[in-house]
Amino acid sequence: MTLPMSTLLKPAKLTINKKTFLAYISLLFILLTSGQGNALSGTYTLFAVCVMLFCLAFTRNSRTARTVGYIGFVVGIVLFLYAILTYLYHGAVPPPQSYARYFILAIMVASVYSICKDVEIIYIIERTIFCLVIISMVFYVIQLLQPDLLFNAMRFIENSIGIGSQDVYNTPRYQYSSIFIYTINVKRQSEFIRNCGFSFEPIAHSFFINLGILFNYIINRKIIPRQFSLYIIALLTTMSTTGLIGLMLILVYILADNKRLRLIIFPLALITLIVFMNVDYGFNKVEDAFFERRSIQESLDMATRHAGVSLGRITALEFATWYTFHNSPFIGFYGTQDPLFDNIGSPSGLARIIMHFGFVGVTLILTALYFSIKMLVTTIYKKEHYAIIYIFMLLYLAAHSFVASPIIWFFTLFFLNKQYAKRFVSNTYNSKTMGHGDAALAGQRSSRSICDQRGMAT
Repeated sequence: MTLPMSTLLKPAKLTINKKTFLAYISLLFILLTSGQGNALSGTYTLFAVCVMLFCLAFTRNSRTARTVGYIGFVVGIVLFLYAILTYLYHGAVPPPQSYARYFILAIMVASVYSICKDVEIIYIIERTIFCLVIISMVFYVIQLLQPDLLFNAMRFIENSIGIGSQDVYNTPRYQYSSIFIYTINVKRQSEFIRNCGFSFEPIAHSFFINLGILFNYIINRKIIPRQFSLYIIALLTTMSTTGLIGLMLILVYILADNKRLRLIIFPLALITLIVFMNVDYGFNKVEDAFFERRSIQESLDMATRHAGVSLGRITALEFATWYTFHNSPFIGFYGTQDPLFDNIGSPSGLARIIMHFGFVGVTLILTALYFSIKMLVTTIYKKEHYAIIYIFMLLYLAAHSFVASPIIWFFTLFFLNKQYAKRFVSNTYNSKTMGHGDAALAGQRSSRSICDQRGMAT
């Protein structure tokens, strides 16, 4: 009997050497800059991080310049063509700085691809997230016990090392402080303290926690009680609606994927559903969002009369779809002087992508994300896993403004990673030309070879 490839690929412990250490460091920076809660998230500091990662990549891999140049060229051409279309359609020349962040992100993730050439990326991302979750829980407990002491200490650290650029968020209504690995962002009169982790707000932290849960299962093909419990507890401390929905999605997938875990996962899924139906930030919040959303005409009137209008997620998606379809369906409004585009804020990433790049842009981005996730996951793990990761990404793109987040572009541009692309094409060809058992054996040999290159124990 031939074992499936997912069984052959048991979780392997990474040997810490120069290449894996650099991989951990580079992916840590991808995660920290994606949290958008600290000084690393600004365009100028992001550029500094990009330069640092490129230098690390050059010391790690002599072909870095070729990899970075290729991805930078492709993204640069796409941005250039988009600028031409914007000029032809809107009669406006987009300022170069409007595209600078996306080009910086392309160079940044390309450098990380080069650094992580021979290591298991999903494994390192999950382990890094897990460490950040542990750190967040330590800080969260301190925040529960001594909130003022922790806030004052973090503010002192911010001011001491000159990262108080986020002072704009520290208002009479909100208490805000961030020291890279932990963020305080709470309403001053709120009864609840929510865990933001290293992110700007709890929903973003719930994204990374759920991503850690999903990757942990994909790697291990089982539930590791201590790790799984810590992830679940950390997720509950975010008090995030999207976090609970994401968790239920993952649990349902595990139920369908692994019959042996049903006695564990089914009760947990049922408890999660009960919690979701009864807490204030669960079903009631979703129901309110549906029934209390503004009409498109109301949103249009508000955006016309007032500056800085912020729409809810559902309203934002409806309005972005309607307004873009009627005014600039192909290329959107990014880099233009459209008054409503500049006047509307949205917590929905999909709404922002639609208004930024139009329906052609959103189709290209979501297609690239699909093939990138498929290539990243199926190269090493069970091929069915990529679908749940893609659906999970869509959920959070709809719920959170991840438009210019490094982690999203890390996954979106992964299809341009030539080394993984070659493995993906090879595996796809083998699966089509060989029998099921032969393909599994070929996958076993390929996976063992890759693990050997990484310094991993199979």
